Amino acid sequence: MTQPVTNQFMVFLYTIMTGVLAGLFYDVYAGLAQVFRLRKTGVLVGDIIFWLILTPLIYALVLFFNRGEVRFFVLIGFSLGAGSYFLIFKRNVRLVIIKFIEQLIKFCRLVARAFVLIAMVMVFPFKVLYMAAAFLFRMLGLGMRLAGRGVRVMFKFIIPAPVKRLVGKIAGKAANLLKRKKPGP
Repeated sequence: MTQPVTNQFMVFLYTIMTGVLAGLFYDVYAGLAQVFRLRKTGVLVGDIIFWLILTPLIYALVLFFNRGEVRFFVLIGFSLGAGSYFLIFKRNVRLVIIKFIEQLIKFCRLVARAFVLIAMVMVFPFKVLYMAAAFLFRMLGLGMRLAGRGVRVMFKFIIPAPVKRLVGKIAGKAANLLKRKKPGP
């Protein structure tokens, strides 16, 4: 199908803009890789993800602007757009992207710290109640232990010796039974 020259010129401009967009996406990816200091495997995975996102995007734009027809001037437009982007904007835009990512990370850390601080403030009364209850139960346990010692001393004099021996024998036999019995598989 033939297109008027004005339509072909507009498609050429759109392909140049698509090339610039592809260069911008590459700088975003490169900025992320630089900020997060990706290693060899990270770069490999990042490259695959980058191309898996960029390729359908470019094909969708070609389909939208040129009804899917890939002509030589379309490829030239992509090349001119990406090349001009890298010659003119690369350094400044990448610095802006890196600074933006770093500021975004600082903001996320600030939000996380604020969330932790709010959580600590909300949990503080429950922590105080827990500590007070734990202190009370410790004091109660200490009192019970002291009272138990007093009761034992008191029963030492009250309970006759034959009953004590009988209780000792029963406790010894129970201990022997527990030692002999081995847990099964």
